[in-house]
Amino acid sequence: MGTNRSAIVFYNEKSGQCTSVHPRVEIEQFLEDHHLDYEVLLVPQSKDKLRKEVALLLEQGADLAIAAGGDGTVSIACDLLMDHNLPLIILPLGTGNLLAKELHIPQKLESALELITSDDNRTFTLDTFSCDGQFYIMNLSVGVSSQIMELTPAEEKKRLGFFAYFRHFIEQILGLELKKVVITHDGHRETFMATEVMLTNSRLIAVNPLEWAEDVFIDDGVLDLFIVRAANLTDIIGFVHSIFTKRIWQNPIVHHFKIQESCTIETAHSLPVQADGDLVGKTPVEVIVHPKSLKVYVPSSEVGKIR
Repeated sequence: MGTNRSAIVFYNEKSGQCTSVHPRVEIEQFLEDHHLDYEVLLVPQSKDKLRKEVALLLEQGADLAIAAGGDGTVSIACDLLMDHNLPLIILPLGTGNLLAKELHIPQKLESALELITSDDNRTFTLDTFSCDGQFYIMNLSVGVSSQIMELTPAEEKKRLGFFAYFRHFIEQILGLELKKVVITHDGHRETFMATEVMLTNSRLIAVNPLEWAEDVFIDDGVLDLFIVRAANLTDIIGFVHSIFTKRIWQNPIVHHFKIQESCTIETAHSLPVQADGDLVGKTPVEVIVHPKSLKVYVPSSEVGKIR
């Protein structure tokens, strides 16, 4: 890592609940102390503008990218870097930081910063997926989760972190309504009644250590599709219990498929779609799998724990 001399820093000043009082100052001070050139690009902003700035910085010799923010910030960086094969350092400043947790990246900023200069790390190549030409890493969903995100203001997330979603979660489960969804996965078309449709590249669910299943991997070349038919509070409790006890496969309200190439989600009425913690549009939506397409630095000692 010591050979990297110039970095592009994707910085989200509105990200979640970093414990550092002035994370940007801390990041810039670290880079300067280690004699690294850098350019800070604030996100989110116009993708076209960001693409031009990234292209210019690459021409000038940038050889490392840093995503300082939450999962949404990492997704923005992923999308902008997809054509350039630039390795990515993640500095988790967001509300959930699920990707950093999945990759066992330190949650404290001062520890995560050490990945930039440490020789005790390695690149780990992840799968990604695209939707409407934009690339994402963690998950995409339609249903209760996306409706909760639509209802939760950004300032509420920043102030309360994960608990900002809790009130809206209660509102949603008290008014559960099954939706008719048509799923086309790898050429197979099926119809379901569901409250949640989740395509995930990540094993983690919202709160660590909750996991979808032990055979969900972020580098296995497939996405996992979960279709949940929870008609009432009893179903929700049973669903959560099956996750805690790692018996989700035995739960009759859950359908599961491995997606190798693509998946399309259609609904009778347009519903919000979230990807990596941000609202990205409405249904219908098509998702395309991109195996082994993003390099991320992780601590060498933690690589064996990712799988």
